[in-house]
Amino acid sequence: MQIWVTINNFAKIEYAKACVNKFTLLVGPNNCGKTFLMQLIEGINDYWNILIDESVMNTLLIDDLPEYKGYELSKYNLDEFLNKLNNNIYKQKENIISEIFKREIPIQNLSVDIQLEENEEYLMYHIDKIQALDQLPKNVGNLPNFISAVMLGHENTAIECMIKKTYDKPNGEFAEAIIGPRLKYCESNMVNLLQKGSLFMPASRSGLMMLYREYFANKTDDNILVQTNTQRTENVGTTNLTTPVYRFLRFLQTYTEDERIKKKFEKELEFYDNNIIEGHINAKTQQGLAYNANSGEAVPMYLASAMVNEVAPIYLATTSTSFYDRFIIDEIEASLHPEKQMELVRFLNRLYNKGKSFVISTHSDTFVSRINNLSILAEYVGKTKDTEAVSKFGIEMEDMVSQKDLFVYEFIKKNNGKSEVKERKFNEKLGYQFDLFTNTALKLYDEAVKLGDIVNHE
Repeated sequence: MQIWVTINNFAKIEYAKACVNKFTLLVGPNNCGKTFLMQLIEGINDYWNILIDESVMNTLLIDDLPEYKGYELSKYNLDEFLNKLNNNIYKQKENIISEIFKREIPIQNLSVDIQLEENEEYLMYHIDKIQALDQLPKNVGNLPNFISAVMLGHENTAIECMIKKTYDKPNGEFAEAIIGPRLKYCESNMVNLLQKGSLFMPASRSGLMMLYREYFANKTDDNILVQTNTQRTENVGTTNLTTPVYRFLRFLQTYTEDERIKKKFEKELEFYDNNIIEGHINAKTQQGLAYNANSGEAVPMYLASAMVNEVAPIYLATTSTSFYDRFIIDEIEASLHPEKQMELVRFLNRLYNKGKSFVISTHSDTFVSRINNLSILAEYVGKTKDTEAVSKFGIEMEDMVSQKDLFVYEFIKKNNGKSEVKERKFNEKLGYQFDLFTNTALKLYDEAVKLGDIVNHE
């Protein structure tokens, strides 16, 4: 499944349509709207439980029986589902923008699109009592047996369950089950399908890493409440901070390390320690976060280098008890030497291949070129099965992401001051080409040629 967000005439952006649940890269000049788009993607994530209501779910209804209600999301009813969902989004778009940015910003249109993979579909069932399991259709496989085990001791509690069917698993596989006394219409199933455990990481993370404790120490009288992913309310504060930036600061304040998650990403985190920060982040000191360099003593994070502080949030989000499966990172390359940028691409690709997704902005041609090279190599290996070619570059298979999972966009500034966001298509020989970087490189080349002529004729 691919989830897309489309906007028209919002802030600096005249038009943009971007995939938000794969590996998305945003490139463009300063002050063109990249950060606005990224925070909007993060913020709308909180609204699925409001946008998906009974009217939306009724477009998917296939069984309406006393024993259970059945719903199906497939290519046959996807358009009707999206029409109803986007109608709700249109009604709420001003409220969504206001809650995210803490001020009114005009927006002409905001909508989402969903593209299912070939033969991908979802079946969802709402069951009030365990006795109804025998009435479920035969095409749900062994789901009744699974639900029976889950509902043991909850015989009089409603359950909503979902299975995913694909071409290689036509009988479906269990996706999730939700138990609770007030469940209805499988809205929770659909919300969980679309909603990401997401964290926005703003630019200038080094400064925010140093200041977040002082910020909260001086904000005890805040009184603005916003909705969180778990449908609770959270104090955001009477500040000019956007909700995504506030949540990032709150994340730093409340971070707790999860040993089970660390074990799952053990190999990736070892790569991070050895190839990027050349040390280790210690989250268990009484003074807060600390950085242990391989060649020295531990120091508080505020005394560590800007590079360490810039990339530390990626480590923290990966190992947090608050599970995140999508990272939205503004100016990913900040404070990183080109060699470290190249290694960071490998690290992010490894995380993506372990289930994380990304929306990333960058001003670095080094970062983009590394993604280019690895995507071209991935395409070559995918076609030829020549895995030995990978070792020639001193990398491993998990360092690459296929171009089918990469969505690359360039922000183009127009004469009216607005930006148009254009998707860059992959070329199997050249990768992704960017006008901004190409034009800058040509200017530098021409400048060097002119300079050479002047010096040589001195």
